[in-house]
Amino acid sequence: MPTFPWINHEWLTDIGMYLVYNQFGQQTLLLLALFIFTCSFFLVRKPEQFLDFAFPVALGYLALMSFLGIRPQILTVFFVALLWRLTTDFLERDSKVFYLVPLIIFAWTNLHASFMAGLIVLTGFLLLELFTHAAKQVKYFKFLQYFYIKEQPAKKIFILAAVLLVSFLATFINPYGISIYEEVFRTTNDNFLRAHIIGWFPLVLSDFMPFLYIYLAVFISFLLILHRKIEINNIAFSLFFFLLSLLSVRSILLFVIVTIPTFIEIFSQLRKQIDVKSFAVISLRDKSLLGVLATVVMFIFILGLFQFSVSSIDAQFYPAQAVSFIKEMPPSENLFNDYSWGGYLIWKIPERKYFIDGRMPSWRQGDHFVFEEYFEVMEAKEGFEMYLNKYDISYMLLRKDTI
Repeated sequence: MPTFPWINHEWLTDIGMYLVYNQFGQQTLLLLALFIFTCSFFLVRKPEQFLDFAFPVALGYLALMSFLGIRPQILTVFFVALLWRLTTDFLERDSKVFYLVPLIIFAWTNLHASFMAGLIVLTGFLLLELFTHAAKQVKYFKFLQYFYIKEQPAKKIFILAAVLLVSFLATFINPYGISIYEEVFRTTNDNFLRAHIIGWFPLVLSDFMPFLYIYLAVFISFLLILHRKIEINNIAFSLFFFLLSLLSVRSILLFVIVTIPTFIEIFSQLRKQIDVKSFAVISLRDKSLLGVLATVVMFIFILGLFQFSVSSIDAQFYPAQAVSFIKEMPPSENLFNDYSWGGYLIWKIPERKYFIDGRMPSWRQGDHFVFEEYFEVMEAKEGFEMYLNKYDISYMLLRKDTI
């Protein structure tokens, strides 16, 4: 698709990654990515007690281990954590640093298209504050008496709305202007992508991730026990990002980082309640829930260890040994390549053209949808040969287990 107008939504991140890689190598780039990811956990909430902080963060970190690597998506976690910290500090302590949010959104827009998550978080805070501010006047919202609500003054709500508006306008300052939203909505509204790329699968259809399930089980159980002591905004955000995770597993990154502050607060309160002296006063319902939770956690942990012990790790995912052969192929000989290897091949042999790479799952031009054509061939559907003829394919570079 040589005429498709590519929007490189992470152009500034690409430049930064290139500079670090070129000067210091891949290991330094990986360490930098892990450092940014780790900082996200320390951003969301400053711990008052080490124990209350250590357990939720350690469990959250383990829950997301399978998502780690040199991935621009890690910036999403970092910026959501930063935005969450600045907004909560503003609402709780009237921090003036919150006024820098539009500058942060501006930088985020040029680093990665996930800036939309920032706008969603700000919008969520605004809507929740408006709702709780008005709900006490409406008789149908009496159920709110069962939740902990911190009502904010109208002035803060107005400032929050103004910062959101300026932040939205700041997103237009990028090489593509308003067209950056074209890339965002093209990807997020693509159902074919959700059905064919693992990172976009619903949570229930994704690979088994034991520590993630443990995190979910522990957090949700603790939240059910102490929901009356947790601010309703935190409960609402936890539920919202959990529902997003059910739709797409990549959202679990945001769910964990957003729920860490609530988890710390819950763990601190619950730890004080279930020591040896006070355990007897806990209700039978809560004791039963904790017992079920302990059983579920132990089962998931044992199952995870078993899965790890029987699984084999592919130490060399990319076709490094095929590169020298491909370099000898005449440029006129068209190559059909595995989707996951497209970016690697461009990196190693940039002078060649390839069938598909990771930028292209949502690229469409009229009836031309190359990602769908790719799966027609990979799944050997009836008539797939016409695509090999259409693109004059001479070679196919696939994994050994494909056939």
